[in-house]
Amino acid sequence: MASTSPLDQPGVYRMLAPDDDATDLGRMIRCSPRKVVRPTSTDDVVEVIRACHGLGLPARARGPLRQMGGQQLTPGIAIDMCALNRIVNVDTGVIDAEAGATIREVVDAAWSTGQRLTSGPSLDTRQSIGDVLSAGGWSTVVREGSIADRCLGLELVTGQGERVWCSRQSNPDVFRVALGGHGAVGIITRAHLALCPVPPMARTWRRTYADMAELLEDMRTLSLREHVVDLHARWQRLGEYHLIATGYYHRKPPATGWVMRDLAPVPLSTSPHGRTYRHTVSELDDAAGELHRGWVPTSRTSMVLGAGVDEFVDTILADPPANSMGMLVPHVAAAFDRRTSLRLPPADSSGLVYLVDVLHGAQHVHPSQWNVWCRGELDRNRFHYERARHLGGELYPVGTTPLDGADERHHFGEFADQRDEVIARTDPSGIFGPWAALNLQRYAPDGITP
Repeated sequence: MASTSPLDQPGVYRMLAPDDDATDLGRMIRCSPRKVVRPTSTDDVVEVIRACHGLGLPARARGPLRQMGGQQLTPGIAIDMCALNRIVNVDTGVIDAEAGATIREVVDAAWSTGQRLTSGPSLDTRQSIGDVLSAGGWSTVVREGSIADRCLGLELVTGQGERVWCSRQSNPDVFRVALGGHGAVGIITRAHLALCPVPPMARTWRRTYADMAELLEDMRTLSLREHVVDLHARWQRLGEYHLIATGYYHRKPPATGWVMRDLAPVPLSTSPHGRTYRHTVSELDDAAGELHRGWVPTSRTSMVLGAGVDEFVDTILADPPANSMGMLVPHVAAAFDRRTSLRLPPADSSGLVYLVDVLHGAQHVHPSQWNVWCRGELDRNRFHYERARHLGGELYPVGTTPLDGADERHHFGEFADQRDEVIARTDPSGIFGPWAALNLQRYAPDGITP
């Protein structure tokens, strides 16, 4: 008798291609899925999850595999959401899009109506909406919270194959666990995200520092200036740290001398007239892609710091790996909603919290030494994780840091018991498995195998 399972229908799934399906952008671990299915509608997702629930098969959704620590890998059914990518509607103040649409597609659709994501885009706009909301979604808009904070509602499919709409008014407990929860309660299939008007023109100021302490002091000053909307720092070598600030305008750009007043006397460049909001988004993408010059293992440390950021950055810069790229992205702590699973430390004296994100690629390491390199990176990342916690920081769980169950309980803190109750109710068979950030340990307990 022919099978009627959605897992066995021709055209719905494809055979495993190891280089594409068994690893992610980090390429530090491998985990081959049993099958990869490609739904084109929420109804398809419902059928697949009901089949997995009935058979007891683990399942995990994924977008373009832009994460680096195996968070989207599974030995069961990999649900490739990339075909579920329609921009359903753009209205004043809100965009309705399917979860497989990339942040860049959302940016373009909103821009065509003179709007942008209120939160700003993610640091890598090639990620899908579902990926970003599951991680929390850090942006460069300094006086906004995360992308998850500006999510107005979600459609998701639970571990029992139930289609649920949730928001802060409807199923708020499920909504909270879903945002920043790495797929613990269900697969996000559609989202409503807040939009706001954006002026058509952009001016970007780039300042270059030899001293990170000096940069941090100026970053805190610029975070309070009304003309500065986007703000971040990045570096690729010691002694050359770039502070990038962007403001938006209609006809007359903000005066550089006024915006940059009373700052350290360092080299400054200004973007030419004619630059648009879309140009700034493209530049972020170019920066995020600079490290991936070859399909080789890449390590990532992502932590959120408040008052301890100066000491933590000093720790990072005291042991700088070759072929690395660092980003430092501040946000006003009071702008976060705090009703998501994204964890934040106490703010510093300026009211800011900072994402410290460091990527390190093995471009010049011989493939025969990749395992050794990867094990060394795990030790380095674990050290940075423990150092961040000692300084009052929190994990941003998108990197390649080895974690265990105790780390999971610490991460969710006082919210852990409520989270467990919601997961037990929405996924009683446990098909979505443990916290996705633990995959690095689950699939490579004896070391990394690129």
